Amino acid sequence: MKLLIIGLEDFSQPRAWSGIPYFMLAGLRRAKFELIAGYPIQTPVPKWQRGREWVFRAARKALGRGVPLWFARYTRANMQAVAAEIDRRVAQTQPDAVYAIVTPEVGLCQFRQPLIYTSDGTFAACDGYYDWFSNWQPAPRQAARAAEQATLRKAAAVIYPSAWALESAARDYGIARDKLHLIEYGANLPAEHVPANVADVPIAAPLRLLFVAVEQHRKGLDTVLDAQDALIRAGVPTQVDIVGTSVTLPVRHPQLTTVHGFLRKGVPDQAAQLQALYAKAHLFFVPSRAEAYGIVFCEAMALGLPVLARATGGVPSIVQHGVNGLLLPPDAPPTAYADAITNLIRQPQHYAAMRQAARRRYDEVLNWDTFAARVKALRIGD
Repeated sequence: MKLLIIGLEDFSQPRAWSGIPYFMLAGLRRAKFELIAGYPIQTPVPKWQRGREWVFRAARKALGRGVPLWFARYTRANMQAVAAEIDRRVAQTQPDAVYAIVTPEVGLCQFRQPLIYTSDGTFAACDGYYDWFSNWQPAPRQAARAAEQATLRKAAAVIYPSAWALESAARDYGIARDKLHLIEYGANLPAEHVPANVADVPIAAPLRLLFVAVEQHRKGLDTVLDAQDALIRAGVPTQVDIVGTSVTLPVRHPQLTTVHGFLRKGVPDQAAQLQALYAKAHLFFVPSRAEAYGIVFCEAMALGLPVLARATGGVPSIVQHGVNGLLLPPDAPPTAYADAITNLIRQPQHYAAMRQAARRRYDEVLNWDTFAARVKALRIGD
């Protein structure tokens, strides 16, 4: 099948949308889809609109969430311009189907080919859930949701990686369930970074917790550091390795806390350093407050590392509580995480089984070849 891949970013680069399209498309190619690059789509946006967007962002940063955000992308005229460019590329390439990645503007298009649409969430589910999705001005908010609804109605198949997103599409937009498909996204790791077998790393003191994220507050670094403090006060020496961010929070135990900065997978030395941290860790601990999916959890499981996280958003579609990780309620305090970890330390056989289950979850579900095979099974356009 010949697919025209649509998106606003350059999906040939791993940095686009956390690498999801880059690895997704590699999986589709291995599944023998013929892919035509219809990305990046960059239509002109008036400078005054960019300026207006920047002003509201700056004001919100200075004054708080009470300042409503405005987005140049989600004006009707700009979305129509993107849709017209998509139609032009469809007419030029004549694909069997159009495969749009996080591009709700496609709902405004006129092409007749089958549409496959994928995103990790809906505007409705994210509205008020993520900080940057909270308190939009009415015009872009309404325009974005209207375009997304048109996209979901136009699509022959809609792919979401989590039950959280899929249920929102059905509940908030009234989309028929027979066109909604739960197909989990995979780990964004090259094959050479995935070991053949899961190493046997007994859980014991000193405990090693790994935190990998860029955003400190949303990803729950404060909870990690507070749980570390609770564990140490309970007599459990606990090392925390922090990757992806500088730390502006108070660190109570600097001798047991190492900040490694941002490590790029595409730089061999940094990739090796990151893999070594995964190999030494006992638990991958990222208790996100808001998480549409969480590719890093998939990557942890590829390396046989159980996940400790909040049961929020799309995370429960990756982490199975008590099987390949531990999920705590969204309002669980840091002491609850410390208690859960302490309890797990007392069950070394259960922990060893969790490591194997984490890797099995990757092998069977959380990889891009499985994703591509399930997309192929949809038989769109046959």
